[in-house]
Amino acid sequence: MTKTLESHTSQNVSPCDTHSQRALLLMEMPLAEAALRSGAASEFDRRIQSLEARSRQVLSCAPRESFAWLLAFDLKFCTDG
Repeated sequence: MTKTLESHTSQNVSPCDTHSQRALLLMEMPLAEAALRSGAASEFDRRIQSLEARSRQVLSCAPRESFAWLLAFDLKFCTDG
């Protein structure tokens, strides 16, 4: 799954392709959780930054994308308390 997320193709998916972006977000979420559980702080931070950036990109193109809003809220709540 990590190779898929880091592939050139997934990095170049249009922010407006909400179906693909949602799939990539769903793929990355368990990787962030696994990094947190294993204590890999730098990996966790990298995953959180990636999730935040991807959710912002989706929302810039599709502001009514409810899943991206929910994720953005959750990430903001988790990082800012």
